[in-house]
This record gives sequence, structure tokens and C-alpha cells, in this order.
Amino acid sequence: MKLAANISYQIALWLSVFLVLGCSGSGSTNSNNAKDQPPTLTSISLSPANPTVNLYDVITITVIGHYSDGTSVPFTDSDIVSWITYSGSGLVIEPDRLNRGVMQLTAKSRGSATLTAYYSVPMVNKRLQSNTTVTVVPVYLGTEIVPGSLKILPNLTKNFTAIERYNDGLDEDVTENVTWGVIDSNIGIVSNEGGTKGEFNAIAPGSTQIYAINDAEETIVAVEVVSTYLVNNPGSSFPPDRQIRQAVATINAQDEITAIFGDQTNKELFSVDFNGLDWDPAVQINSLQIPSDSIYSENLYSNNTGARLVVWEGFDNVYSLYAGKNESFGDVKIIPLDINTFFDIDAIVITNNDERLVLWNGNGRTHISKFNFDTSSWDSAEELVSHHASIAKFNSNGDAVLVWKEPTATTCDLYSAVYTNGSGPGTGLQLPELLFTKPGNCMQEEVDAAINDNRDIVVAWSEYPNSILEGRAVYSVHYSEQDGWSTVAPLPMGIGKSAGDVKVAMNELGDTFAAWTDNFSNSIYTNRFTKVDGWNAEEKLNEVRRAPTASIYTLSVGSSGNAICVYNHASVYYRRYVKGEGWQGETLMDIVGLSGTVNLTLKIRYNKTGKGIMSWQELVSLPNPGGGNYSTYFNLLEIAPQINP
Repeated sequence: MKLAANISYQIALWLSVFLVLGCSGSGSTNSNNAKDQPPTLTSISLSPANPTVNLYDVITITVIGHYSDGTSVPFTDSDIVSWITYSGSGLVIEPDRLNRGVMQLTAKSRGSATLTAYYSVPMVNKRLQSNTTVTVVPVYLGTEIVPGSLKILPNLTKNFTAIERYNDGLDEDVTENVTWGVIDSNIGIVSNEGGTKGEFNAIAPGSTQIYAINDAEETIVAVEVVSTYLVNNPGSSFPPDRQIRQAVATINAQDEITAIFGDQTNKELFSVDFNGLDWDPAVQINSLQIPSDSIYSENLYSNNTGARLVVWEGFDNVYSLYAGKNESFGDVKIIPLDINTFFDIDAIVITNNDERLVLWNGNGRTHISKFNFDTSSWDSAEELVSHHASIAKFNSNGDAVLVWKEPTATTCDLYSAVYTNGSGPGTGLQLPELLFTKPGNCMQEEVDAAINDNRDIVVAWSEYPNSILEGRAVYSVHYSEQDGWSTVAPLPMGIGKSAGDVKVAMNELGDTFAAWTDNFSNSIYTNRFTKVDGWNAEEKLNEVRRAPTASIYTLSVGSSGNAICVYNHASVYYRRYVKGEGWQGETLMDIVGLSGTVNLTLKIRYNKTGKGIMSWQELVSLPNPGGGNYSTYFNLLEIAPQINP
């Protein structure tokens, strides 16, 4: 190399000059010697000069030697150079390059750093240095919109944020710098006004896209405005100006959906219909009620012709409203109870012949009330059972199944009976059937029953054992017009030890399912019944264990023989049973949780075709203008997952 040769030459020349001067003792020199001297190193520089490097990249810096004859020669690895970095250093020098003429550095953090190289010229008391500034910049990864997708209710707002992502994780909020837009402004609009940029206002159900333009780069996210109906939105008022009760919804065989909800504060009852795409405006239906009364225990039923019956409890009476198909609700009617003690409504029905019946408990007894078309009023109630019914359910013909417990001095007896709707011989409450006798006191046994339009019945219950070592088993019994009551049969439980939250469902073909929780393993199990094989072996529905508790919201079977079970297991899940295939995979119901935390009030109703409607509450924390937050419930309605896949 030229550099190494020049240095050697200079050393030799200095030695020669020293010898000549020392021997002659003369200070004179030959004028030609100056012309023959090799070029000397006068300065150094660093290349590249003041570079910009991407974060985490490696850069090579080379020392350049500049000579008296105007030439420049790069240093090599054999040249010894001292390197120093300072002033905001984010550069890391490779250890094996600390004393070499060629430097390699790794950019470790964004910012600028000064790099200095020192070189001592051999045999000469001269030290050369050079500086360069290395600027480290992060790598731009793109602009991201947060959240990356959105499901939102109509009439609610959500703020989107635009974030510039960099490879060092020090991202930048550029929400106010980008241009926002929406593909379909009929679904919702997004603000481009300073201070509210990125605020999306949902208008109507449907799917669209939100985009943000950052310079020439466009980022897009999907938005779905769901057809969930927000029953109430207290806003920021404190205390909330209305106390809205959870909605009650129903769906008939024609897939017509109606829901009701009560404003407890103003004693107003509202109805809202789903038109197939969205929810119509809510209409108050008890505005003619004089005097007004409190609203509790709302019940709603819609028959196959589209007629609707509403029954609810007030502080003073029980009330009803009726509307024919495509008709508005009429006058509020009082249902006489003939008692002044605690009462509660168990079941209501309006048959396809427009008969209106109500089953209710009061004074520890079970009654039925019927509407009299001749007087256009409700008749006095008829007592059916001298005990409080645990279960009372109608079919669409007005027939019913009742289940109740009767304590004796030494036992607790479980009874069931069929109520046959109509007049004349063979109608009314049939002879009770003793299902089960347990020694000891009556406890809160879990029990459920189902009755189809053929008047077939299934009853299932879990029984507290006499000893904890016996476990808590599930039992069942069937009834048909032809065969009467069957013998009691236990359900296969496998490893299940302590059954609870029992649910049963049955269609017109007799396809029967039971579901129950095991309190020891916190799992949900199901059994299927066939007339040939009886109860099949249990099958666990939850695929993994997620929560310390489990509960079942609903179990329903459609006319197709397909079924669905919706349950709570840390979140809301469901599984479908497909006839001929068995239970399908577990699915998370992601529609709930739109505004807050879902509580255990989820209610779902299905019709025979497998369509469903659900209502639920979500706990929401809102700011209190006086400081802090307060909690309230949002009440919501939504189409449920279908039974049929």
C-alpha cells in the first residue's frame, strides 16, 4: 500500500539525514534532496462524512489519509487508529475494530453521535484527528389505525387513532396529521375536524371501511355497525335520569321479532320491532294506563299469527296488553288475582285461536288466569296446585306442564302434572305424578321441564344427596298421551359428580336434549335422548377449563332436530348439535361485550325454525361530573346465533 511504503520511506530518509549531518558536522543540505523526498501525511478524514444510517444497521467508517502531494489513500486494518464516540452515542463499536483504520459500528438507538479518530504519525511528534457525525434514524414500518377493526352499535361513537410505527417501538401519534375518510357514509361518518379527528359516529347497521391517508400512504380498517339495539344510553347525566329494565324479546314461527322494556323511573312500557334489517323506533304502549304503576317481571309472547300478549307486575296489580297482527297495542287490562300477598308470573301464552292464559304463583299456590272474550276482561283466577310451582310452561296450544315440591314430615316429594287446555271432560289439571321422594327436607334442587305441541313432556332435575359421598345426580322422566309417565331414569354423568343448572329441550318429533353443569369440574355436559336408546352418554361442551364457575343460558332444539346450547364459561360460548353429525366446535359469541362487561342476565328465545333473539345487560362505568365514575347498565338486543348451521 502507498501509506505503508511512504511511512517506511520517511523512516529511512530520516535515518539518512541524521547520519549525514552527524558525520560532516555541516548544516548544509543538497538542494535536490527536497525534490526527492516522498510525500508526507498532512491530515486525515473519515468516510463517509456525516452519514445517516438506519437503526440496527451496521455502517463501515474508513480513515482517509491526505498527503502533501495531493493524493489520498484509505487506511487499512493494519493501521493503528484510536476511536472515540461521544455526544448522544447510540453507536456500538465492534470490539475487534477498536484500533484499526477501518471501523464498523452498529446503530443501536435513534439520534446523533460524534465519532472521532486519532492517528499518531510514526517517528514524528504529530497527532492527526478527524470528526464525523453519524445520524441514526428509525425505520418507518407504516401507519396503523387503532383499533384495527370495530364492531359498534348504532348511535354510538368510537375514536380511531393513527399511529406511525417504527422499528424501535417509539411510535408516533399522527391522528391529527392524517386525512380521515369513510367508504360508506350511510353506515357512519368520521370526523376530519381538528380536535375530533378520527371520531367515528355509527349511523345504521352495515359494513364499511375507515381509512387514513398519511402523505401518499392509505391505511384501511373494517367497521361493522351491528344490528344490536341499545335500549338505553344514560349518557353523562348523574344520577341517570331513567332506570331502564332489561328488555324481554320473543320471536314467533314467522320469524317476527318484538321486544318490550320498562322505564321504571317514569313507569313507562315500550315496544320495539325488528324489521329484518334494523330496529324500528320504540313506542310507548301503556300511555293510556290510569293510574300509572310500577313495572316488574315483564313477559311477552307472540303466536304464529303475529298476535302479541304482554303481562307485567305492578305494585298494585298485574296488567296485560294485547295487539293483533300488524296492530297497535290496545288498552291496559287488569288481571284480578284475588290475593294481596307476594305473587309472581310463571308463564304466559296466546294460542293460535287467540286464547290468552297466564300461570302465576301467589300465597304459595299456583293459579291460572284466562281472558274472557265475552266480557273483554280477565276472569277470576283458578287455583291449580296448592303449592308453589317450581316450573310452569305452556306449549303453543295452551297446554302446560307444572312441577312442584311437597314437603312432608320426613321427606321431600317432587310432583309433576299436565294441564290440558280446553273445556269439558278430560281438560284442566290432570292427576299429579309423584316423580321422586327424598328423605329429609326440600332444598333448592335444580329442575326444568319441556312440553311440545303433541303434549309430550320431559322433566329433569338434580337431587341433593343424603350424603356428600353420594354425589349429586341428574334424573329424568317422560310423559306422552299414549304411554303416560315413564319410570324415573338417571342420566349418564361419566366423571361428573355434582350436577346443577339443569336444562331440557324437546321438539315435536321428540328429539330431546339435557344440559347440566358439573360443580366439581366447572364444566358443561349434555345428553341426548332417543326412544330407542334412551339417554346417550354425556358429552362435555366446553373444550378447555377457563373459569371457576360455569352456567347455562339456554338449551333449545329446532324442528330439524338440530340443537344449540349457549353457556357462560369465562365468556359467552355456544355449540351446535347437527343431526347425524353430532356437536360441532365451540364458538365464542363475540357480539356481546360491546359497551362493557356482560353480566349473567343474557336471555335467549328460539322459535321452531331455529331463529333466535337475545337480550342482555352490560355494566358500564361513566364519568360523574362531580368527580370519579359511576356504574350503570346498558340494555341490549340482538339476533341470536341460529340453531341450524
